[in-house]
Amino acid sequence: MLYCSIVIKHDDETFKWVNKYMKDMGYMKGDGTLKCKKKELDGPWWETIFIARDDKQKPEVEFIAGPGTHKIDFKGRTIWAHHHQEETLVTGWERIPEEQEFIHLIAYGQDTTILKDFIDAAIVHSMKKDEGMIGIYEQHRWGIGWTKVQSKKPRSLNSVVLDTNLQ
Repeated sequence: MLYCSIVIKHDDETFKWVNKYMKDMGYMKGDGTLKCKKKELDGPWWETIFIARDDKQKPEVEFIAGPGTHKIDFKGRTIWAHHHQEETLVTGWERIPEEQEFIHLIAYGQDTTILKDFIDAAIVHSMKKDEGMIGIYEQHRWGIGWTKVQSKKPRSLNSVVLDTNLQ
């Protein structure tokens, strides 16, 4: 049989978005191969560092796709998400061990549209937390572009103080 696939590597944000989408949408229910990790706070580090943590409170865990193949019913089609881990590599000048993980999204047929739609749905799902927010950007330190550094709720218009001569 013919099939199509898309590979997502662990160091791409898409990997995180697809994992979150599969978890949030309940695609992992009844699955026998899960990965457990301490639940991370949603949001960028610059917002989460100010959230008080109670050391006496039991930490929460979350379950995401573990190594193996996960069956997903999406828009009337079946997608298999094959999650696998390879050997841990120690690379870079910091010499930090890094697990090599991949998710292969696979569907019957040669048209990758259903897989692209699944990834798009995962991105939209993950971006909903920024709805109604204003993005704050800073210029890259070498001047080669802009980086989003924060999302904030917009101020109400009546909180803005303007010179009375301005209309």
